[in-house]
Amino acid sequence: MIGVNTFCAPIVTMVNRQPVSYAEAVRRYRELVPVDQPNTVDPAVKPRGKRYDFDDERSRREFFEDNFQNEDELPYLIGATNNKSWKFKDVNEVAFNIIRIFGKNPMFGFWHEDNPMPDGRILPPCKDTSFVKSTADEEEAKRMAKVLGQTEIVKCQPNSKFDFIKIIKSLGDA
Repeated sequence: MIGVNTFCAPIVTMVNRQPVSYAEAVRRYRELVPVDQPNTVDPAVKPRGKRYDFDDERSRREFFEDNFQNEDELPYLIGATNNKSWKFKDVNEVAFNIIRIFGKNPMFGFWHEDNPMPDGRILPPCKDTSFVKSTADEEEAKRMAKVLGQTEIVKCQPNSKFDFIKIIKSLGDA
């Protein structure tokens, strides 16, 4: 069991997690998300995993509380894959297992942009494997995301505000 101390003034809570295999994690995800909608799922939360919808303030607060570990640091949600698909692929499983090897808790998420880009293109959906990096150094989280080829990370704040931070890969991205 992996326990994560979380702080939500004035109480401290504990989220009980259990290691799960990739196959079990995918099964739990599909059970919690029967229809593809934007979400993040922590499949390790006992007893059946937990879904977070970042459109909902209460859900954002729960995500923060469930992943907050140290009052000097903030949790950053960082994608480890760039799976532009509606389906789980081999890259999700590889990332899931690597995240576990490094002692982190792998999560799954789905994102889909319904609004067309200014040039009329519709961006493909993303079904990604992700993890939380707790740090006081935002630049450290950005560097990690850049290494993983990500274009955005989510900075989770105690007031339920989530900042989507763009990662600049090159001067052409600025």
